[in-house]
Amino acid sequence: MAHISCSHLSKNFGAVSVVRDLNLEVHDGEFLVLLGPSGCGKTTTLNIIAGLEDLSEGELRFDGKLVNFVPPHMRNIAMVFQSYALYPQKSVYDNIAFGLTLARTPRQEIDQRVRAAAAQLEIAHLLDRKPGQLSGGQRQRVALGRAIVRKPSVFLMDEPLSNLDASLRVSTRALIKSLHQALRTTFVYVTHDQAEAMTLADRIVVMNQGVVQQLGTPYEIYHAPRNVFVAAFLGSPQMNFVEGSIQPRGAALAFVQGTLVLPLEGDDLLRARRQGARPVLLGLRPEDIDVRQGGGGCGLMEALITLVAPLGSETHVNARVGEVELVLRLDKETPAAVGDVLQFSIPRGRIHLFDKETGIVLAA
Repeated sequence: MAHISCSHLSKNFGAVSVVRDLNLEVHDGEFLVLLGPSGCGKTTTLNIIAGLEDLSEGELRFDGKLVNFVPPHMRNIAMVFQSYALYPQKSVYDNIAFGLTLARTPRQEIDQRVRAAAAQLEIAHLLDRKPGQLSGGQRQRVALGRAIVRKPSVFLMDEPLSNLDASLRVSTRALIKSLHQALRTTFVYVTHDQAEAMTLADRIVVMNQGVVQQLGTPYEIYHAPRNVFVAAFLGSPQMNFVEGSIQPRGAALAFVQGTLVLPLEGDDLLRARRQGARPVLLGLRPEDIDVRQGGGGCGLMEALITLVAPLGSETHVNARVGEVELVLRLDKETPAAVGDVLQFSIPRGRIHLFDKETGIVLAA
């Protein structure tokens, strides 16, 4: 295992800054996921850790040792690529054994490691085949096996599931999680898929335009986003955003946008008072809008359903409250049809308030 320390890392390609002043600690045995859209700098960060990209500025340390100028083959890492990178002319056995063969590992030890990894990945019956005779999921398992047999201190994975179909992604995701639990080695994993990040990670680093937007556990990232970008990037369907203002309602305050009026309580009220008269963005996750009758919270409101999208296990609906359109997630037992009037409430503590100008969440 290894502890990775990134201190003020930056990477520039000419005048273009791809990674900017990144500070990050990856703990021994941790599964850390770098998450963000294409071009956000996550793969470049992974390549810097691997030694495939040189730093423009900053320091990179493994277990306290500076590795800025240490070549990749001396960092005791194993990397799994999106493209599998298998040798088509070699058998599965030889592909898995390739790194050990280059390291002149004794033949008996190579055989033991290869067969143990193949059994762990459930591909022992495929060792004599060539990559061209395998499915995409099987090829990805071979690539994982080639990494496992090296017994590295760090596993680096660059979108390894993006070439697989939906069902294979789910099963291979479970396999990678079980491998981490069995090996207890440090994993750094790059993806743009929020489902992968949420299910695999101990902690998630959300990146955008080369800058870390938020670092935290999946629960923290999802339930307490620090800005509008993080709030919008995590969640399907996406969080609802409504522009509005904070206005007095009796002795208290409320978020107001046309006929949508949400009285504020607790921490939300403290945030609103600190914000003053500046405009705000209200964030509501679709699953946090309670459509049960008498659901409590901020009181019942009515919305007109304009679109229904049944998904089997749940139903997504678009509903209009005055000029505001919201997306709601309903359970499969709740009837919904275009033109129906839906009653809903917002349970206490389920709203998010952001400064409209900066996009940063309001602090209590």
